[in-house]
Amino acid sequence: MALGTLKGDALANALMKCETKAKRRVTLSLAGLGWLDETELETIPGIRVGEPTGDPEAGGLHGTGRPTNPQAARLTHDQARELKKRAYAAFGYTEGSRKLRADLGFEVDEQLTLRHVVAHVTVEQYQTLMDAYAQVLRQAVEADVPDFPPPAVTTGEG
Repeated sequence: MALGTLKGDALANALMKCETKAKRRVTLSLAGLGWLDETELETIPGIRVGEPTGDPEAGGLHGTGRPTNPQAARLTHDQARELKKRAYAAFGYTEGSRKLRADLGFEVDEQLTLRHVVAHVTVEQYQTLMDAYAQVLRQAVEADVPDFPPPAVTTGEG
């Protein structure tokens, strides 16, 4: 937004909006939530927001991870957070992010925000992935723990 053309109340409102956005970004960053927020999408050129219209060829929005059954149970934000944590723990941040997108059927550059995961992942998908990632973690732990011989049993007689 160009401030040079604004005057009076419009200028004051634009300055307050900028200050509010800056404070919000700092607060989210300090809380460890410093990623792009959905409310800021309107400020990015070329970004379209809204519900998918179904036909990406006709210029409609397309969500690849949306389940075919819209009545399927949705995740909570806490469940989405746990799913992301488990993927990162099992594979590391970068690989976990890539693996989670692939497992959910998302495009490589598709959003992986909590809101997006909640909107596009069913509880059934969540449970399947949580179990699979837990198995990967168990295998990693078992591979790191050496096999020690069992301790010798003493009878106390000597």
